[in-house]
Amino acid sequence: MPKSFVLVAAILGALVVPGAAAIAGATPSYPANAAGDWSGTIRSGGAAKHIFVHIRRTLAGAYVGTMDSPEGVERNVEIKPLAATDGAFAFAAGQARFQGEWDAARGRWTGTWTDAGESWPVDLQQDVDSATSRRLIQRPE
Repeated sequence: MPKSFVLVAAILGALVVPGAAAIAGATPSYPANAAGDWSGTIRSGGAAKHIFVHIRRTLAGAYVGTMDSPEGVERNVEIKPLAATDGAFAFAAGQARFQGEWDAARGRWTGTWTDAGESWPVDLQQDVDSATSRRLIQRPE
C-alpha cells in the first residue's frame, strides 16, 4: 500500500471518527432553541386545562410567542418576558407564569404553572400536530 494512501487514511480517520462518535452519541441537554409549538395540561382536582404555546424566533434571535387554551377565553395571548437559555424556559401569559427546565430523558419542559396565587406542575411537550391544536382553540363559541 502506498505511503501517501496510508497517511491520507490516517488523517481522515483521525478527523472523521471523533466527529462520528460525537454525532452518534449526541443528546443535547436541552433543545437548540425553544421555537415551535408546545402543549401541556394543567390539572387541578378533577379539572384539566390544556395550553398551547406557540414560540417563534425573530431575526434578532429573540423569542416571541402566543398562548392559547380551548377551555378558557385565552386566544393568542402574547407571552412575555420569554427566556430560554441553559436548559431553562420561562414566560408570562397575562397574569399566569410558567417556569421550567428541560427534561432530556423525557424530551420536554418540566415546570410549574402559577396563576392567581396557585401553582401546578405542568410539562410542555413538542406539539407535533399544531394544526389540530389550533382547530381546538378556534372552535365556535
